[in-house]
This record gives sequence, C-alpha cells and structure tokens, in this order.
Amino acid sequence: MGTASMYGRHVFEAELDCDWMTADVLITFNLSNEDMHDVVDTESVVIKETGYNISRFVNWGYIDDLIAEFLHEADYHVSDHGN
Repeated sequence: MGTASMYGRHVFEAELDCDWMTADVLITFNLSNEDMHDVVDTESVVIKETGYNISRFVNWGYIDDLIAEFLHEADYHVSDHGN
C-alpha cells in the first residue's frame, strides 16, 4: 500500500459464504493517507445480483482481510516507482 495510484475509492467482487447461502458481492471502500498512515474506510457490502446492502450482517474482520488481500495483489502504475 501507500502508492499514489492506489488512493481513492475502490470496488471489487468477492464471494461470501455462510451456513445458509453463498452470495456474490461488491465490496466498496476508500483508501486515503492521513499523517503518513494509510487509512481504509469501508463503505458497503452489496449483493451483486439484487443490490441489497448487507453491510450490517457481515463479519467486518473478514471483509478487512479481503480488502488487505485486494490491495496487496493490486497492480501498481509505473509512476509509483519514480519512473
């Protein structure tokens, strides 16, 4: 994290499972930098097919792990490395 091209609003797809269903969802979050520290503000978890917001029902620890994985695997722009 911490490169200029990564800051801003992001949306990515994930599959969430529980005992009674599996849902394809869209996870929305914002990455910013405050006082030299990266800050992730989660916005929502929405079922892709219906648009139903399930944010209040999810395990946010797990969602935070998915966001960290998304950021770790993100493609960086060549300008992020001073080229």
